[in-house]
Amino acid sequence: MKLFMCIESLEDCVTLQIDLNRFVVWSKSIGIELNICKCSIMTFSKRYSEIKFIYNINGTSLERSSGLVIDLGIKLTSNLDPRPHIDMTCCKALKSLGFIMQTV
Repeated sequence: MKLFMCIESLEDCVTLQIDLNRFVVWSKSIGIELNICKCSIMTFSKRYSEIKFIYNINGTSLERSSGLVIDLGIKLTSNLDPRPHIDMTCCKALKSLGFIMQTV
């Protein structure tokens, strides 16, 4: 599950935390327990200064991912640089081409 929100102020951060709390309550109500170790925060921004806010689940602070995250097979970076994903895709294509060339 992913929660996204455009954050432009501290009030937006508080709103996102409230939404996160509501999601936790809802997930418990349907019998789903979140694995907090697998939960993290990632900020996507071209700005040099981003708003830092400590989000938490049940009092446990969530870790902030600042590097590369792979989500549904797509490599995402915090500055939305497409190069890591393009490099990975090209590498896979070249491996497939090499396999095809060996069998021909």
